[in-house]
Amino acid sequence: MVPNLVFLHQPHAERYIDEQPGVMGLLGRRGGWEIKPVNVIDYDIVQAKASKEKIRQEALKKLSQEEKEALGLTFT
Repeated sequence: MVPNLVFLHQPHAERYIDEQPGVMGLLGRRGGWEIKPVNVIDYDIVQAKASKEKIRQEALKKLSQEEKEALGLTFT
């Protein structure tokens, strides 16, 4: 099966599917259709990663070498 539409709210997906004809002759509720949840991201993920990396680098600058070693953040 391939996705047909994506809905923000589960009840909207259920109502849409209940109005569709059965898939390949299947009868009954949902007619063989499936509702699968998907993750929806409503922000710029590239920018968010860059911001987190900047925060990480700033935090690392505040640690001494001994603190970095104690935290396992040094690579030899």
